[in-house]
Amino acid sequence: MTGISAAMFATYKMKKFINFGAFAITFSHESASSTAANRIIVPGAVDLVVQPNESVGLYYDSTTARVRVV
Repeated sequence: MTGISAAMFATYKMKKFINFGAFAITFSHESASSTAANRIIVPGAVDLVVQPNESVGLYYDSTTARVRVV
């Protein structure tokens, strides 16, 4: 996943992403494949892999206009 629409965070700035699937999902750090406002900042500046049945917290930071993994 290279980005998430900032519009998803219009009501609540914090979301929990749960991988209910059978395959891992990768959150790419600051991927140029997405527009700037939809990019994801991952701690450590590395891609984050969320395995099946794992979850991750996401927060939209309006100061930097980025989605952050928390």
